[in-house]
Amino acid sequence: MPEKKRILLVTPLPPFPPTNGGVLRIYSLLQLLRDKFSFSLLTFSAQSGEEKYTQGIALVALEKIFDEIHTVPRESIVSGKDYACPPLPRLALDWYSPAMAAAVQDLSAEGGYDIMHFEFLQMAFYSWYASGVKTFYTEHDLSHISLFNPLCLV
Repeated sequence: MPEKKRILLVTPLPPFPPTNGGVLRIYSLLQLLRDKFSFSLLTFSAQSGEEKYTQGIALVALEKIFDEIHTVPRESIVSGKDYACPPLPRLALDWYSPAMAAAVQDLSAEGGYDIMHFEFLQMAFYSWYASGVKTFYTEHDLSHISLFNPLCLV
């Protein structure tokens, strides 16, 4: 039997509990595909406040699905402050974290993953830091396309 492909899922928040459309989609796909693929997670996680506890519980629940869980402190996001940020759109700047960029770079350089899958628009630019691995991106809310596609205005 061939070895399972290893996929690193990169998300802005732990994908549990499945309480909104994007997280529900991620969680459902993980449930359906976990026998065929080996999944690991790289996500932001709050280190203080009430979120620390709710996300901590979420991460414990996710240990049943993911082989490895890597977290980056949510507080490491510098929100586009003059911190040698790359030129990015506003949403990406609001989620810029040197620690997350380094984690993506380090985990891709280790060579343990076949695919790095970036979820949600605010995480897409982190694929720039991946090397030597295939990258994919999923945007969950495509309503913004109608603002730019003249065919949607008809």
